[in-house]
Amino acid sequence: VPIGSFISWITSLLASTIKGIGSLIQNIFVGIVNAFSAIFGAIHRFIIVPIGSFISWITSLLASTIKGIGSLIQNIFVGIVNAFSAIFGAIHRFIIVPIGSFI
Repeated sequence: VPIGSFISWITSLLASTIKGIGSLIQNIFVGIVNAFSAIFGAIHRFIIVPIGSFISWITSLLASTIKGIGSLIQNIFVGIVNAFSAIFGAIHRFIIVPIGSFI
């Protein structure tokens, strides 16, 4: 009985020690993972997201500028077409039609 109790106590002590060491190792790795998670989370939040937002802002600005320039060019051509239309409309109405009516 004393030998059995001693062996039981030793094996219980070893099991508790091994469990404690395993828990310690697990907590160390959990801490390392959490530390890297916090580091990369901070990099993402304070570096990557602002860069992405800046790139998004720049591309949006470029798209708006290109659209505005395209609209300006389109309006210039529409204005030219309307001007020629008005000129030839006036020539037709005030010169060609009266000559045709006279003939």
